[in-house]
Amino acid sequence: MSNSFAEQLANAKLKPSKNKTKDFSDPKLAGFITKDQISAYQKTALEANMEEWQMLLANETFPTTYVPITYSDAKCFIKIFEKYFQKLHEQQLFEQIRDRRDTWLNDNEDEKQWYEQLKERLQKTMDQAFPNNNNGFFAKTSSRSAKDACIFRKDFLDIYKNELTKFSDPSQENSRIIALLNAAFLSLRVTCAADILSMFVISER
Repeated sequence: MSNSFAEQLANAKLKPSKNKTKDFSDPKLAGFITKDQISAYQKTALEANMEEWQMLLANETFPTTYVPITYSDAKCFIKIFEKYFQKLHEQQLFEQIRDRRDTWLNDNEDEKQWYEQLKERLQKTMDQAFPNNNNGFFAKTSSRSAKDACIFRKDFLDIYKNELTKFSDPSQENSRIIALLNAAFLSLRVTCAADILSMFVISER
């Protein structure tokens, strides 16, 4: 089997763009004219939150439980991302993001205390709701998921290569694309609260 595509993926160097990439799933924060327009948008945005529709699909999707994230928690996530990871993302320094993910907790005692308290709260909920789970979890916030965090797993390339071996002709472009997507999905699977927080603090989403 040729690993050329995997090697290219590992060695890819992207040029920083002068134009900021627009994520059209971002919340709209400007361009409103009246208070009624703001109110209507906020109502529509809230209706898209997972807790508003998940029960309608309860029999067709994963068993689900919720953990409240406070306004203070949200501010901490934003503060940590901006402080430790935002510039690295802007410069596309992916290896440094991986390394910083493992060390940022050592820089500030207050941030570490917040992290440990939230991790304990998350883990307690996971253990109580799914005491015999051996298959892992998928974690997201109400309206967003940390889908971009999968590429920062240090074993991402190994997962991709393993998925590629499942195809009779791994050299085909479709095989490589499907293997890449499957690797991304598998890389979003977490096993503990620490995995969840690790994804959330480094994600641009």
